[in-house]
Amino acid sequence: MQQRGITCITWLLWLTSLVTVPVPFFAVERGCEPVARLFVFAAATSETALTDPDFAARMFAGFFVIQAVAYAGLLYAGAGAIARRLSAIGSGSVRWGLLAAALAALLGLGLSDTFIMPFARSNTRGSLLDLFD
Repeated sequence: MQQRGITCITWLLWLTSLVTVPVPFFAVERGCEPVARLFVFAAATSETALTDPDFAARMFAGFFVIQAVAYAGLLYAGAGAIARRLSAIGSGSVRWGLLAAALAALLGLGLSDTFIMPFARSNTRGSLLDLFD
């Protein structure tokens, strides 16, 4: 398989996993949310850290930024490893079928109640549909 196909599979798996795979994070409270949500938290707390000279604001912004970047890198490495394994499969239709099954499994994971949302008002468990509302 050409390098372009491996790169395409890597990016598809990585972008899907950024939004659907729950990862643990540690800040004010502990939770288990997708990396995309950690980037949202990082953006919000970084803005506060830039305008407020308080040490706590900078510390929490740093927690979110470091965790989001680290988890994004780990998910990219995992997606690359899976893409290389898929590229070793000879038939193109089987390869793309397995990719479609993996993407469907990731979306199914995201739509189940697997996320632990510490900053929610009422329900602490939720799905992908509950996170970004």
